[in-house]
Amino acid sequence: MTLFCLIMVWHGFLSCRKKIFTEASATFQDAISKEINTRLGSIPIKTNRGTLLLSDSISYEEKERWCDQDYLSLNDPNRIFLDSLFRARLADLGMETQTAVRCKRKEKTTISYTDSLFMKKATALKPVIYRKNKNIEDNIALQAFVQIPLSFILKRADSILLFLLFYGLFVGILYGSYKWGIKKLNAVLLEKKVVETKIVEKPVVAFVRSFSKEGTLPFGLRFDKKSGILKYKNLHVTLSGQGLKLFTHLINSQQSVIAPQIIYSQILGNALKKEKIGKAERDAVSAAIVRLRESLAPMPFIQIKSCRGTGYQLIISNPEEI
Repeated sequence: MTLFCLIMVWHGFLSCRKKIFTEASATFQDAISKEINTRLGSIPIKTNRGTLLLSDSISYEEKERWCDQDYLSLNDPNRIFLDSLFRARLADLGMETQTAVRCKRKEKTTISYTDSLFMKKATALKPVIYRKNKNIEDNIALQAFVQIPLSFILKRADSILLFLLFYGLFVGILYGSYKWGIKKLNAVLLEKKVVETKIVEKPVVAFVRSFSKEGTLPFGLRFDKKSGILKYKNLHVTLSGQGLKLFTHLINSQQSVIAPQIIYSQILGNALKKEKIGKAERDAVSAAIVRLRESLAPMPFIQIKSCRGTGYQLIISNPEEI
């Protein structure tokens, strides 16, 4: 998306730049016409029409324009007056910039502004060629140089500014929607977490107190630790071995969550080499939990929840609501 926007901005910039230089070329043509009207308007120029009408395809009007430029170049070799007219015409259009005019005539080249640094940075416009005959060496070429400021191009680049405005608006809406969505999702997750916490914690507290004081589990469940028999109405589950020890530890624990380290060391009877258990130890604990879950499968209201990163928790729900 960003790359596409950059390409569009660059394309708009180049299009605007090309348009400005096209306007500058047209302005240079206007300056040439104004120079002729200003300097030659009241001067009668006599030309030998027979000499101009040679047997070639160049029209008399074009040859006459060559004569005008030849006369102007004789009186103003560096074409300083034309340069000043060109610069003034650009200023009328809001282009305050330095300019230069180069004139090639009879194998001689002159320039109105000789700053080499400017000539390196300036952009050459399309030259205006005046022909007297088919001989290229007799041509008179006028070429303007101009350095358009970047600020002026950007000021004229309405399409770029409009595109950037819409792009900024689009990004703003997208970012706002993203933030709103994240906020909404967090609110939903938080509400879900609160509900889960209530569902998890309330039964745990109930059965821990009930078992410790009355010798029974909540909701009419009865459990004999010696025989390992768990009863609810007509349902019977018999636990033995590690499953019996693990279930007894879960209901006797005053903590809502039992860490896997405790299960590994106290229930499975293995010695811990370090404080944190590795993958092999976790796999052994997981296998014991899976076996206990399979044993408790006839009573789906008794679940052992895996609390990611902390351990395991015994959840007893109301059998009547299952």
